[in-house]
Amino acid sequence: MNASVNKPSLKQNRSGGAITHRSIIYSDMKQSSRAFQWTLVLTLFLCSSLSQAAVVLITDDNSMGITIHPEILVESSSLTIEDIVKEEYQTQFQTDRSYPINLSFRDDTVWIKIEVQDKRTTAYENDLILELNNPLIDEIELYRPSETGFSVFKTGALEAYDQREIVGDIFLFYMPKAHGKPTTLYLKIRSVTPLILPFRIKSVNHGFALGTLSS
Repeated sequence: MNASVNKPSLKQNRSGGAITHRSIIYSDMKQSSRAFQWTLVLTLFLCSSLSQAAVVLITDDNSMGITIHPEILVESSSLTIEDIVKEEYQTQFQTDRSYPINLSFRDDTVWIKIEVQDKRTTAYENDLILELNNPLIDEIELYRPSETGFSVFKTGALEAYDQREIVGDIFLFYMPKAHGKPTTLYLKIRSVTPLILPFRIKSVNHGFALGTLSS
C-alpha cells in the first residue's frame, strides 16, 4: 500500500520532463534572439561609423593638427585618375585604421583617397596643409579637384628638392578648399623603400608657428 502511494506514475515523469525540456528550449531561443539583435545593432553601428569616418572634418579645435586614416587601394594595373574615380574602383577602397599605414615593401601602386570638409569658423585664408611624414617615398602624384577634373602635382624623393610645393624635410601639400561641402583628393604612390605613410592635416598658421613649414 505504501509502495503504491510513494511511487510516482510514469505519465507524471514524462509530462514533467517534457515541460522542463520545452522551458530550456524556449529560454535558449530567447537568449539567441537577444544575442542576434545585439549583434545586428553593433554591426549597423560599426558600418555607420566606418562610413562617417571617411570624411575628415576640420574644426577650430583640431586645425592645429589631426591624424587621419585615409582610404587606400593597392593595384598593379597602372590605373589612371580617370580609372580610379569610376564606381568599380571606388568600391575597392578600404579605410586603414592603423597609424601610420605600413604596407612594407611592395612593387604595387598605392592610391590614397582623402575626403575632407572644412568646418572652421575662423579665417578661411588660413589654408590647410596635408603632411606626409616620410621623406623617402620615391614617387608621389597628388590629384586635386579642378574645373576640368583633377590637376596633378608630381614630387617625391626622386624629384628635385627645390621643386616641392612647400620646401621642407617631409612632404607637404596645400589642401583644396573644402568649405561648405566635402572635397576629395587622391595620391598615387610608388616606392622601392618601405611604404610607411603617416598622414596629418594642419593649418598653415599653426604649421609655421610650430616651425614645421618653410616659405
